[in-house]
Amino acid sequence: MNEPYSSRCNRALDAVRKAGASALLVSDPATVCWLTGKEVDVELSLAPWSLGTHILLTDDVGAVILPAEDSSGWSSDWTLYPYEAFTTAPRFQPLAHLLAAFQQASDNAGLANAPIGIEGSALPAAVLSVFDPRPTVDVSATLRLIRAVKDSAELLLIRQAVELVNVGQRVFREALVPGVREIDLWSLVHSAIERAAGHRVTAMSDVLFGERCMLSGGPPTDSVLHRDELGMLDLVPRLNGYWADSCVTICAGDPSATMRRAHDASRRALETGIRLARPGTTAGALDAGVRQVMGEQGYEYWHHTGHGLGVTYHEEPRIVPESTTVLQEGMVIALEPGSYVDGVGLRLEHLIVVGPHGGEILTDYPLDLT
Repeated sequence: MNEPYSSRCNRALDAVRKAGASALLVSDPATVCWLTGKEVDVELSLAPWSLGTHILLTDDVGAVILPAEDSSGWSSDWTLYPYEAFTTAPRFQPLAHLLAAFQQASDNAGLANAPIGIEGSALPAAVLSVFDPRPTVDVSATLRLIRAVKDSAELLLIRQAVELVNVGQRVFREALVPGVREIDLWSLVHSAIERAAGHRVTAMSDVLFGERCMLSGGPPTDSVLHRDELGMLDLVPRLNGYWADSCVTICAGDPSATMRRAHDASRRALETGIRLARPGTTAGALDAGVRQVMGEQGYEYWHHTGHGLGVTYHEEPRIVPESTTVLQEGMVIALEPGSYVDGVGLRLEHLIVVGPHGGEILTDYPLDLT
């Protein structure tokens, strides 16, 4: 199996063995993407007739149970077990076809009677009957932590996705003028990142003007920006299966003293978080350090301080109070402290990778208030 996927499969199997299992069954589309590079179209999601793609791993076997329609483009490293999902048959039975494919894969794998590691939140319950009486152990949380540490290939893909947020945030700053509507500004941003990518790009966004910034998040509406109001863009695009994240809050005119104080507090807190993001620090300690800086300046926020991202847009480590997750070099984190007081909502964000001396900033756009 080619790199980096061979190393990722070995890392996953090592964790499964430590959990007392002899094989791993992967069902979460994000983990499937991480192990194989095959991504699910986020906007289309799984087809209505599909029961997903699943990976069965042992020391000797790499089996893929997947809809027949998705069978092309796989390397010979994987043994495919297609099941008929989309069909013109009068009886619609994708589950029966899935179970038959699973049974064949299981029989050919020669599984021992030791437990099988599964992703319980993503596996169709009916599949468990195929492995009976073998016990199962849910390794979902373990796999999420393994995925949190990015290899060099993943960091390259994230950096490529970051280029899209850099483009989008610059367009947002240029086009944030009194009289523009949230939805029209979002159309400009989305068009710009798709032109940069050269194809359709799935992207999530919070686009908020004025007092709507107090909401901290929400899709664009027909709200109009007025002079001296704030505009917030939290832009989260996906490229080649990997996500990037970003947020700025900008004043279209002359910012008030309240805006300037809130912006300064958020920027200082963000800079503190970047310095603290080093191996050995717990996610809870990082969260506490950022909140302390905000609190010393009279501000607080109710949402997370940050979160990991990669094949999903919100994953480990979660930078929240009391989290015991220990930061490791190679974890990618979106840090986004904010302030929401006196009718002024404001949030700033950078995407960083944890390094030996603190966070390396991946995103590259100005955070200035004007």
